[in-house]
Amino acid sequence: MKAYRKALELDDKDWMVWGNLAYVYAWMGMAVPAAPTFARAIELAEAARKESPRDEQLHCSLATYYAKTNQPRLAVERLETAIALSPGVGTVQASGAEVYEQIGQREKAIELARKAIDLGFPRQRLQRNPELSRLVADPRMHATP
Repeated sequence: MKAYRKALELDDKDWMVWGNLAYVYAWMGMAVPAAPTFARAIELAEAARKESPRDEQLHCSLATYYAKTNQPRLAVERLETAIALSPGVGTVQASGAEVYEQIGQREKAIELARKAIDLGFPRQRLQRNPELSRLVADPRMHATP
């Protein structure tokens, strides 16, 4: 957390640093600082999206931020754009799994997690993601589709 705060002292316009700090707050159960930190990440990332509308990773990050802030419609919109831009990229599919897991659509999350793995995204990275621990443990993740 200290590293992100220091990074913000150096450049408080970096949406990714704001987003990473927001995740740290959320994972630590600190909802009060997480909400405005996610809001700032979204504000800066949306401004960046206007400059780089074809950046699928930016869309993925926005999708996860919107999912974390209980804005499922916007989360899915940004995710669908990312997938349309890069359908064969495992990191995009993994982000999709995280988004759908966050908004309570487990079947869709499993579908995208499997697709991410099929595209070469390491299962271990899914397992290490705190947002996906329950998804990865779901027996349907290990069943043959």
